[in-house]
Amino acid sequence: MSKRLPVELNIPRLSANKARLRGTIKLSQFKRLAEYLREPGTGDLDVELKFANNPESVGSTVDGYYSGDAKLECHRCAEVMDFRLAGQISLAMVQTDAEAEHVDGNYDPFPLDESGRVRSVELIEDELILQIPLAPRHSDEQQCAIADWISFVANEDNEPNESRDVNPFDVLKNLS
Repeated sequence: MSKRLPVELNIPRLSANKARLRGTIKLSQFKRLAEYLREPGTGDLDVELKFANNPESVGSTVDGYYSGDAKLECHRCAEVMDFRLAGQISLAMVQTDAEAEHVDGNYDPFPLDESGRVRSVELIEDELILQIPLAPRHSDEQQCAIADWISFVANEDNEPNESRDVNPFDVLKNLS
C-alpha cells in the first residue's frame, strides 16, 4: 500500500458513509511507540479500517487490521532485530463512561470527544504497544550475536587450564 491514511478522521461522517480506508502510516508518527523501538524512524504500517454505525453497540464502530515490521533491540545480544507487528482492532466509539459500560464484548471502548474527530495513529497505537514483548529476543539463539560469544566460551572451556583444574574445596579435605 502506498496511499497514506488521513492524519485526522471524522468518525461520525465516516461511520455514516460506511467508509473503508486503506493506506500506510509511518512508524515515526507513533510518539509513544517510539520509546520501545530501536529504530523508530524506519518502517511503515499497512492499515485497513472499516467504519459503521452499529445499533447493537453504542454507536460508531471501527474494525480493521494492521501489519508492518519494526526494529527492536534484542535483550540477549543488544543487536537490532526485526519484529512483526500485526493484529486486528475492534473499537466502539464512546463519549462517556456509562456508554463504555454498555459496549458489546466484541469491541473495546474508545473515548471520542464532542467533535468526533480523532487522529488515525491514536486508534492503533495502544494495540501496537501491547504487542511489544517486555524483553524482546531473537527467536533462535543462532540469530543472536551472543551465540558466537557463547560458542567461543564453550571452546575455551574444553582447553585445559591450570587455574580451572584447582578446586578451592580441596583444602577442606585436609582438615579432617
